[in-house]
Amino acid sequence: MATIKDIAKRAGVSHGTVSNVLNKNGNVSVEKIRRVEQAAKELGFVMNVQAKQLRKGSARKVGLVLPSLMLHKYNEIYKGIEFEIAKTEFEFDVYFSNGNRDIELSIIEKIASSGASCVIAYSILKRLEEYEALDIPVMILNRDLTSTHPLIHSISFDYRDLGRALARQALQDQRRNIVVVTGQSKVMYREFLEGVNEVLEDEDVAITHKRLDDLLLMKGTLDILSQHHLYDAIIAMDEDVVENAIKLTRFTNHATVPNIYTVGATGLLDPQAAYRLDVNYQQLGKRAAEIVTQLDFEAPVSHLILADDGFKYETLTTSHEFEEINVLMLKSPTTNAIRAIVADFTTQYSIRVNIVELTYDELLKTVSTPDSVKNYDLIRIDMGWMTRVGAHIFKKLENLKIDTLQARVPRYIPDDYTHIDGIMYTVPLDASVQVLYYRKDLFEDAIIKRSFYEMHKRNLAVPTTYEEYDEISEFFTREFNNKSKTHYGTSLVYGSNIVTASDFIPRVRDYSQKKQVDIKMYDLKHPVMRAAIEAYVQSKKYSDRDTNHWWSDVLNNLTSGSTAMGTVYSNHASSLIESEEGIHRIGYADIPGGQPMLGGGVIGITKTTTHEAAGIKFLEWLYSPEISALITYLGGSILTNKVHENVDVLRIYPWIEKYPEYFAKGKRREESLSDIGIDEFSYEMILGEAIRSYILGVSTLDDALERAIATLNKRR
Repeated sequence: MATIKDIAKRAGVSHGTVSNVLNKNGNVSVEKIRRVEQAAKELGFVMNVQAKQLRKGSARKVGLVLPSLMLHKYNEIYKGIEFEIAKTEFEFDVYFSNGNRDIELSIIEKIASSGASCVIAYSILKRLEEYEALDIPVMILNRDLTSTHPLIHSISFDYRDLGRALARQALQDQRRNIVVVTGQSKVMYREFLEGVNEVLEDEDVAITHKRLDDLLLMKGTLDILSQHHLYDAIIAMDEDVVENAIKLTRFTNHATVPNIYTVGATGLLDPQAAYRLDVNYQQLGKRAAEIVTQLDFEAPVSHLILADDGFKYETLTTSHEFEEINVLMLKSPTTNAIRAIVADFTTQYSIRVNIVELTYDELLKTVSTPDSVKNYDLIRIDMGWMTRVGAHIFKKLENLKIDTLQARVPRYIPDDYTHIDGIMYTVPLDASVQVLYYRKDLFEDAIIKRSFYEMHKRNLAVPTTYEEYDEISEFFTREFNNKSKTHYGTSLVYGSNIVTASDFIPRVRDYSQKKQVDIKMYDLKHPVMRAAIEAYVQSKKYSDRDTNHWWSDVLNNLTSGSTAMGTVYSNHASSLIESEEGIHRIGYADIPGGQPMLGGGVIGITKTTTHEAAGIKFLEWLYSPEISALITYLGGSILTNKVHENVDVLRIYPWIEKYPEYFAKGKRREESLSDIGIDEFSYEMILGEAIRSYILGVSTLDDALERAIATLNKRR
């Protein structure tokens, strides 16, 4: 195998230069970087990552102990752990105990000799002395511990409370012969069974407890179904019982299964149970990994209990008469995703949904015409139109029964999406925030980084200001740097007045912050406003020459390799994964200046509807944990309290995890506009028209601003 010495000899450089290039350290010239990389490639050299980490003193390892991956919950926990650890410098070894005490004890011995720095364990051991003896931080999963050992931590759901909730539902449904199905380990099922018994022990209910080994779960479920005459309900600690029951009904003499009440993982495309109490095992694994990889020996003991997400399904309606509602929406990825799965809503509630899709301009024209609005029960509008038309077309939601719906709207979503003058009219639909997307492969390329350093005497990094953004855009524009791997640095979006204003406003916010000047946004002749417009128009030199009409154009330029970066509303970014390498080579960050525009839409129930209850049902369906996650997974955007924690979603759209932070920094409504009595939509139209007329060369900046000021004065 080739060594660093071999590479140095072939490249004609020193041993230290090769080491610096391979470890991305030091100031090495572009020419030498190319020679070292070429020599390493010719010699077939592969960096030993583990050895590299050991040299840096950073080799850190997590030992992960699971019973198996046979049950759905183990898979979900594993996905959450793997997702979180992938973001760190930790490695992890996985061990499977098969639910066997002796195997788990032997695993602990292996971990002790492996050099692991911490452990995550789904343990069946009654006592944890062996884990305590490891003398490293240990996170125990799915058990509420009483251990006071300073290195033993835990994270779990409240299984006693889960047992109570399922038992109460079975009792409410007048079930009288109930079989409770758990795993074999008393350590794991004790609290769940106690919760069930607390509710049912004084009732006229016959209870049978079945302990099923993971390996024998299918057989045990078949035995229960074969004795269907003995039971009218199954309370199951794991949802795999449900999946097995549905598969096995065709092998029994009973046409249907008893009512099943189960604890299940909030995920995507799960098997349907009539009563499933959702728990997010992915989040449990993710939080466990997040905590344990940050623990040190001085950290206080942590025993965390996670909340459940409530029941997944209500009792399904048996009505054969279908109600129908008309929903007006924008042509968008979210509408496409809703249309693809809306049959599920019809199946559950016997309510047909007629979705009408319009373009942005067509939708604006329709909602501005009272007679047209009367045709629809629910309407999606742009959140920038809220103060303009929201109160005229929507019912006040707070007058309706929307407690469940309201509780699912994330706290990080500002009231701009829901309220007008303190009154709730809508909920967010495809809410979004501007995000900077960039070619991660280019920003991490050693030769490109060195070239940038030689040109600008600073390191290439994701821009945090628009001054840096323009400098990097110029660097990646071939007209100004003939060695650039992209034609242009960025894309401007000025195909309409509204998008032009959205593209521009974060820049003036950044300039205002940098100058420490609090300007009124309607003061279009302010020096800071003027400087920001001039800089925006000048940046056209670093943009592709097309008039980009929509945010999808920016993403197409980025994924095709034409540009190096661009700012886009996040609800359009699902197209990034349609590129074969897009999901791997595209990075994301705060937009320059860190003050993004908020965008996307809101949806409300019209004042003229006669299907108010059906409309609420539709909104509650959209905002249910599984449907909102599925719509987002399919490329749409329904933000609930749980979506930004869903690992299946985050693997594809990792920027969603940053939404609480991004939305907190963003805004749409400019407070100063209330001084002149103009709504944000009208302002953006006027500002965008002025900038477009200047950037397209049909007007001087002075003339464009004069006209804009005159229009603003007329609207006062």
